[in-house]
Amino acid sequence: MPYKNLFDQDYKGNMNGSSKQLDEITLKKIALSKEDLNHIISLYDGEIAFVDDQIKYLISTIRKLNIKDKTLIVITADHGEDLYQHNFYFYHAASIYESSLKIPLIFNLPGVIPKNIKINKVVESIDITPTILEILGISSPRNFHGTSLMPLFKNRDIFLGDAYSEWQDKILSIRTDNYRFIYN
Repeated sequence: MPYKNLFDQDYKGNMNGSSKQLDEITLKKIALSKEDLNHIISLYDGEIAFVDDQIKYLISTIRKLNIKDKTLIVITADHGEDLYQHNFYFYHAASIYESSLKIPLIFNLPGVIPKNIKINKVVESIDITPTILEILGISSPRNFHGTSLMPLFKNRDIFLGDAYSEWQDKILSIRTDNYRFIYN
């Protein structure tokens, strides 16, 4: 696969980024050499490069089909990653650090969503679907959770509420634009 070694072609060590290997590093708090850590991060960077190329391909196809002005594009992720930060930790499963919680969220629909605005507000993934439904003019079902983010596109100073994160009811977090409370 061309992406696997895209960023660290000369690596000679034994780090392969497998779940088993990363679990062992995390659980045993194994100190990694700079070269080994850089290689693991380069594997992740290769995954990001692959996704970037897929997004480029999608957008290129939308342009070729001449439907750019009538296609809603939403790009996001389900989580970020901890890459050896926070006490040797890899992954995201039990993490409520920014590296796992802060994800990209991009909306694009010319004529509906203003161009080139950046919103520095805390929002939740649960708000994506109501936003899409509002943009498309579809009513949300009655018992639907989440709040449309459309008001943020018009007035970036509006407050939509707090954001909540949890892991198995053991680690809980409430986040506002300015504060974060963590119960562990």
